[in-house]
Amino acid sequence: DPQFKNQGTNEARTSLDGTYHFEFDSEDMIIKLTGRHHFISDYFLKLVADNPDFDAFVKVDDHGHVFTVCFAMRCKYYQEMYEQMDYNYMERRWINLEWMVGDYIKKKRQEGSFKVFYVDKLDVKADNFGSSTCPGAPHNIIFF
Repeated sequence: DPQFKNQGTNEARTSLDGTYHFEFDSEDMIIKLTGRHHFISDYFLKLVADNPDFDAFVKVDDHGHVFTVCFAMRCKYYQEMYEQMDYNYMERRWINLEWMVGDYIKKKRQEGSFKVFYVDKLDVKADNFGSSTCPGAPHNIIFF
């Protein structure tokens, strides 16, 4: 949506639309991975598969922001989270998606029935600058 300049706003709205388009069951676990990131092992996928009692799998920073490059959440919560976000507020105040996701998880945990698995690694990598569409650009490989 060109009216929104905040990348996180557009990412969240598009992702929410995708959950309805593909008609996920409310109990399905959605694994979100941004396009420029790649799994370097099946660590995260196995972690999610081997722990079906959790509602979300996230890595957070020291400020409680979720690494939204890769996380997993049960569909009903994923949709609820993105439906409840105030996208105009995010846009006006330039609030990042990482904070909004972290805030939602914090509130859900306080309600008492939301189980979160906090991971210390995701085993994904990103080439933040180099790409096949930009030959010769400097490379900056980041591992999470």
